[in-house]
Amino acid sequence: LLLISVLSLKLIKGDNIVPLWPLPTEYSLGSKSIYLSKDFNFILSTEQKKSDELTFIIDKYTKIVNSVDNSDIIRIDISLLENCYINISDLSSNLSIESDESYDLSITSANVCNINAQTIWGVNRALETFTQLLVKSLDEKFIVCNYIPVDISDSPRFKHRGLLIDTSRHYLPISTIKRVIDSLPDNKLNVLHWHIVDAQSFPLILPNYPRIINSAYSPSLTYLPNDLSDVYLYAKRRGVRVVFEFDIPGHTGCLWHSVPDVMANCVQKYSYNINDFALDPTNEITFDFVYEVLQVLRQIDEDSVSNVYIHVGGDEVVYGCWREDDRITSYMSTNNISSYDSLLASFVERVDDMIVSLNATPIHWEEVFYTGASVPSGTIYQVWDSFQPNAENKPISQSTKKKSIKSSDESILQTIVSANYQVIASPSDYWYLNYLSTSWKTMYSYNPTDGLTDQQADLVLGGEAAVWGEYVDETNIMSTIYPRLFAVSERLWSDSSVTSTDDALNRLLIQRCRLLQRGFDVAPVQPGYCDTNYV
Repeated sequence: LLLISVLSLKLIKGDNIVPLWPLPTEYSLGSKSIYLSKDFNFILSTEQKKSDELTFIIDKYTKIVNSVDNSDIIRIDISLLENCYINISDLSSNLSIESDESYDLSITSANVCNINAQTIWGVNRALETFTQLLVKSLDEKFIVCNYIPVDISDSPRFKHRGLLIDTSRHYLPISTIKRVIDSLPDNKLNVLHWHIVDAQSFPLILPNYPRIINSAYSPSLTYLPNDLSDVYLYAKRRGVRVVFEFDIPGHTGCLWHSVPDVMANCVQKYSYNINDFALDPTNEITFDFVYEVLQVLRQIDEDSVSNVYIHVGGDEVVYGCWREDDRITSYMSTNNISSYDSLLASFVERVDDMIVSLNATPIHWEEVFYTGASVPSGTIYQVWDSFQPNAENKPISQSTKKKSIKSSDESILQTIVSANYQVIASPSDYWYLNYLSTSWKTMYSYNPTDGLTDQQADLVLGGEAAVWGEYVDETNIMSTIYPRLFAVSERLWSDSSVTSTDDALNRLLIQRCRLLQRGFDVAPVQPGYCDTNYV
């Protein structure tokens, strides 16, 4: 037995490839190997009561390291790693964009393992790193760490590291959404941006608007507010924040089937494209409806009193729809509103006031910035276009923005941070996962702070990859997301100096095999196979 096990140990020792994804801030790995004891355990250094979240985190990784029947380990006369001690400064389970995720992990040559973190979310990241240092022996009877001594000090480069999913173009079952959430901590991602509704369908049930079900694909393809609460709590246990998006005033065409009074009347001209319809920004009924949705979304996270965000879109509003509605143009004339940018700005300002009244902060897509809207302090802009829309670098209307020649050296992101706003980067040319021709190397090449001063870079909170749902549903979402999301996760966590795709490829192949062996459907990167059993 000893001979077989030592042979297994030698065969699974790698060729000095660091097996970690994303790469830590600072790390030193040795070459000594050590088995984990059959009774290996994570031990808290405090006797304080554990929160449900900390209990879940420790249980999750305990199951991972106990994924083999290593009862024969006691028959091997070598030193073993018996425990790993966890020291946490703050045991509270509060999760926000400001949560500290830093940690230190060490395993000494004397086989002493320690994890030190400020919060339970730092422990969450540390335990993921710890398990990435482990492999199973070839006979799958033992768990081995081949990198002793270990010394890692790690923290994320950006505080907001996320994935956008779209449940309007294709409905996603709650079980699928949860499976996506399960995968995020394994890549040190911490945000699920849930784009719940759009022009194609409105799957969110609203208690005070029973006819809203007519805007869903089917009564069975809907989400109750309790479903959103369930997902929110499920994600929180895993250190993932859920940001809900209600995209308005554009992208709302499906509401014609349930609450037509809130819609601008442009059906005759724009019936050929459901994406061109918009809410009526001059009708009080519209704002009653909007407030109802915002209340439902805010109540999901009603216990939080700070750092609560609601995304309210604002992108791609087709001004021609408003131009077709005589009631809207008359309102503009009566109220001296001279442009559709100004009309959108006034709509945004009323909606933002509602969000603030609910003790939350708005997030908008970049187009809102160009309207000149007066937004609340702390507002975040999400930037999806990579280039400045016009050479003069002046705010221009949405109706011409995308038609302008992209000739400026300054990016849209740079323009917005120059105005002292916080941003989330989601460049469509780089980080849209539904663009299947965009390779992981292209995604890996994008650096959100390129060309920015240090002061401007501080306003970049992080970024999100997006998987829009036109051609994505529960049958292919995981293989559409992965492995390319790996590239985004490392770009958002690791130091900006980590740029080598050659180095990344070796580690990305390991991460793919690891997640496959954890049960996730990850598409291939290149020809080959998984020759190592990861945990």
